[in-house]
Amino acid sequence: MWLENTECPVNSKDIYIEFEKFKSACRELNVDVSNRLIETYERNELLYPVYKIHRPKEYLQGIFEQNHGHGRFKNVIEVPDEYESPLKFEYEELNRWHHPIFPEFDKAFTEGHPLDQAYKRDESFIEKPSKDTYRNWEEYNVVLESTIEETSIKDRKSTARHFYSPWQIYLLEEANRRHTRKINVLIPLGEVEEDILSEQPQKLSLAQWQDHFKTLWEYRFKENLLFRKSLQNIGRNILEGGAAKTFYDNRKRIAKDIYSRHSYELWIDFLRSLSGLYFDCREREKLRFSDCLKSDIRSVIDLLMLGFEKDYRDIINDVGMYLNGRTYFYIPPLERIYPEYESYLKREAKPLLDSILDDYNKEVPNHFKLDKEAINKIIAHAFNSGNETLLVSIIGINKEYFSPSYFGDEGMWAYIRSLAVAAESWVKVFANKTDFRDAIVALASGDFDSCCNQLQTKCGKTNMNVYSHADLQHFLNELQQINLKRGTKNLSWMKFIIRSYLIRNYVVHHTKLAPELFGSTLIELYRSLIFLIFYAWKVK
Repeated sequence: MWLENTECPVNSKDIYIEFEKFKSACRELNVDVSNRLIETYERNELLYPVYKIHRPKEYLQGIFEQNHGHGRFKNVIEVPDEYESPLKFEYEELNRWHHPIFPEFDKAFTEGHPLDQAYKRDESFIEKPSKDTYRNWEEYNVVLESTIEETSIKDRKSTARHFYSPWQIYLLEEANRRHTRKINVLIPLGEVEEDILSEQPQKLSLAQWQDHFKTLWEYRFKENLLFRKSLQNIGRNILEGGAAKTFYDNRKRIAKDIYSRHSYELWIDFLRSLSGLYFDCREREKLRFSDCLKSDIRSVIDLLMLGFEKDYRDIINDVGMYLNGRTYFYIPPLERIYPEYESYLKREAKPLLDSILDDYNKEVPNHFKLDKEAINKIIAHAFNSGNETLLVSIIGINKEYFSPSYFGDEGMWAYIRSLAVAAESWVKVFANKTDFRDAIVALASGDFDSCCNQLQTKCGKTNMNVYSHADLQHFLNELQQINLKRGTKNLSWMKFIIRSYLIRNYVVHHTKLAPELFGSTLIELYRSLIFLIFYAWKVK
């Protein structure tokens, strides 16, 4: 099966990317882009580059001649003093800032990206484009010429370098949806342009969040540099101990400094806007595009938790159940994107445990029955006791059974093993015992031991050890036939508890799959483990 790569083509260090890389990222995200389209949006004040660098023709001509002339192997470029600043910027600052071994890296961490530094220095070669500075892109094109050994060499070059930020891809996508339509494929090429633009530009709704996007990406940029610098300082690829604490403390400080530029309420509104756009993209099957949005959504959540010291549950509640004219029910929209751990487990596990409770109550005597409210208490105790594995395993087993993944039986087996171990821990905590059998015996007041002795005798065994699949199958087969009782007391329901004990003994010593354990046998083993959990809760 072909698995689509859905990774976002830009990362947090790409706070600014040059035009060609910007176009490449757009195409990877299935966003229509072309020089003509981008220039049209700039002319109509919809999408400007964040920065433009201007290089005079004479400057480019001098570099062109040296790159192709007799001294081209010197690896040294010389220009007149008036061009020293753009030369240093292009060939040193822009090329070296992302390498931790160079001083430009530390400067980028403290003072921002080199483009931001140059603009703050008021360098003459850099500008922030606006309506007043717009020129047709064709005006930037120049022809460079040189002669080598009587051979003329020419090159067409732009005097302007255009830099965009990745988040502007979202604006481009919105501009495309509002302003372009594809021509009929039957119309011969050349008669009309490939894309037809609307006559009047429409305001982009995402444009109102440009300051938030800039702030978000400044944080992501600095966080990335901080992490790389922290790794360089320890000379390893894992942050731990004091190095990890220092990194997280510094990250929190950066978050507080940057995110205080906007109010918490506006950040929540921004998060609603991104989340609404995410669902819109999923519906239009722009999956890679939505993955980039998901990364930005995660960054906003992280920064709200760090900068404003909010719990994720509070952020979910503050975003609410209403996005872009749509009301969401049962699961909040933000949690549909990034599930909140405790809420997700509680929400998913409860109906699964509810579905088995009736079966349990039908099997056990009245004094062992549980009411519906017990399920909520069991789930809460699983969290309070640090046994979330119990819930994770139950959810995983059901997902694999009803919506199989390509892990096959291996995935199901892994969850069964986890559930068996979690059930063992559950019982031993209630009985305050370190041995599993001793724990069940303590909770069952002798009934379990009596039934196990009956089964051992029936199987010709002196214990309940399971050394192989054959041993397990032997016990399970005999368990189906035996009439479990203690004196006059009917203990037929105790077969579920014994099954739980047997499967735990088997899974902790065997990792190899046995095909015979799947199908109806697997269902019975799963139900038995849940029965043990219910029983232990009742008699604890």
